[in-house]
Amino acid sequence: MMRVYFYGPTTGKRDLVTTYGVIKDVCHRADVVLSTNSQPNLPPETVSKHQASAAPLLDAMQAIIVEGSTPDPQAGYLLAYAIAEKRPLLYLYARGEVAPDVLRYLNLKDIPKHVLVTTYSVANLEKIVESFLSAFGRVKVREVPRIKFTLRLTPTIDEYLDFKTRNTKQTKADYLRDKLDKLLEDDDEFQQHLRKRHRE
Repeated sequence: MMRVYFYGPTTGKRDLVTTYGVIKDVCHRADVVLSTNSQPNLPPETVSKHQASAAPLLDAMQAIIVEGSTPDPQAGYLLAYAIAEKRPLLYLYARGEVAPDVLRYLNLKDIPKHVLVTTYSVANLEKIVESFLSAFGRVKVREVPRIKFTLRLTPTIDEYLDFKTRNTKQTKADYLRDKLDKLLEDDDEFQQHLRKRHRE
C-alpha cells in the first residue's frame, strides 16, 4: 500500500482547513496510508524500524503532498528533500496567491518531472490530487457517486438484481456500479482516452 505524507501548515484559515479536508479525503478514497504533520499514521513497526536506525520517518514515505500557500520553512525543506531524494511531490498553492518565496529560488524548467508544482482552486483540487496519486502511485481513487441517473428496468432485470444482491450487504445500485467499474477498467480504448485526458 502506498505511503503518502501530507504537509499543511497549522492554520485557522477556513479555506485552508477545507483544502486540507479535500486532500485527506482523496487520499483516504485511494486507500493510501496517509501521514500528516498533525497525524502520523504509520504502522508501529515502521515507526520503530526508523527510530532504531535514526533514519527520518520521511524516508518511509513514497510520495509527498505540500500545501504551500502560506510562507513556511518546512514546505521549502520538503520540496528540497523531494528533489534530492527523487521522491514524487505535489506542491500546491492557491490560485490568485503570490508564488511562494521558495519557488522564486527555483527555475521552474529545472524542476524534475517527479515534482509537480501547481496552483489550484476549490473546483479542481480534487482532480489534481487524484491525477498525482494515479500517475505516481498507480493507485485508483474511488470516485464518489454524484451524478443522479434514472434508469427504467424490466421486471426480469429487477428480479435478476434482487437475486444477485440477496443475502449480501450490497444494494442493487452498488452492484450495477461495480459491474460498470469493471467494464471501464477492462476497456482499453476508454483507458487510453483517460490517459490522454490526464495529460492535457
